[in-house]
Amino acid sequence: AKMEAESLCIRGSMKNMRDGTVFVTAQGEKEAMDKFIRWCSKGPPGAFVRHIEKVHGEKKDLNEFRILY
Repeated sequence: AKMEAESLCIRGSMKNMRDGTVFVTAQGEKEAMDKFIRWCSKGPPGAFVRHIEKVHGEKKDLNEFRILY
């Protein structure tokens, strides 16, 4: 996801949650965000994506895409 986000100039973060879900915060140009969401709906090889929930929030001053632990 990090490589995909960076290739699309998406800024934000991603974190694997204890319950098996993945929490992503992302911002970028509309077209890039649409592509990133499509990628996330499939996920990386071996992933099983059941559901994506989009929530619009306030724009933040983000300058990279990070993996949070």
